[in-house]
Amino acid sequence: IGHENRTRPTVSQFEESYQIETYGAPVPVFDTADIMPRYVIIDDNHYPYQLASFESPANYYDSAADQAMEIKSFVVPLYHRIYMDSTQARDLVKSILENKQIGINHMEDTDVPEEIVLRFFLTSSRSYKRWISKELSINPQLKRLLLAKTMPKFIWVAEISKRDLFIQSQIAGVIILDATGGENIDNSVLFIYYFGYLVVLGVDSTEDLIIEVDFGNFRIYQNNLKGGWCKWKAS
Repeated sequence: IGHENRTRPTVSQFEESYQIETYGAPVPVFDTADIMPRYVIIDDNHYPYQLASFESPANYYDSAADQAMEIKSFVVPLYHRIYMDSTQARDLVKSILENKQIGINHMEDTDVPEEIVLRFFLTSSRSYKRWISKELSINPQLKRLLLAKTMPKFIWVAEISKRDLFIQSQIAGVIILDATGGENIDNSVLFIYYFGYLVVLGVDSTEDLIIEVDFGNFRIYQNNLKGGWCKWKAS
């Protein structure tokens, strides 16, 4: 089963995933995984590349009985050293955004976004840094910080944006997590920058440092799959 490519979703496809409470009005969060996804399915009983949703995975069958089939479970193979799954990664990013010291609430009232769009993906740090080194839309200072950051073999990346930016394939920051982290996922945060704020994580019980610096917006990461569509090939 492969996820259907939705590089440029329409505004109407966004549905609120949850809200972050602030000192002012709650900030709605939109997870792109909730944008009415359809999946490309290889089914031995049909021609390849059928399109279906999780809610109606057999809607391309003829009989009503077959169309009523449901997905009870599925297996997602991951590299054996990846100990943080997608649910843990999402929960950790949510806790960061809700954190009173480094989350949305620490921002000046005029800087608090009216909404947040999150896009999650798992990738190798090697591929991610290769893309960063070549991507011209990334601020040179931010690029140096990301390239100098020590990262494990695999990372979870949460790209942070707003609807008007995301529809233009633009983001306003990233939260990077160690996908090989163990049970203590609180120690798996590697990098935080969003909406003009850079968080320097504390070491050995020192407090986190928040620096107000605007690196601007930059393009979403599109190199996770090899192919001509993203003009990227394996080295």
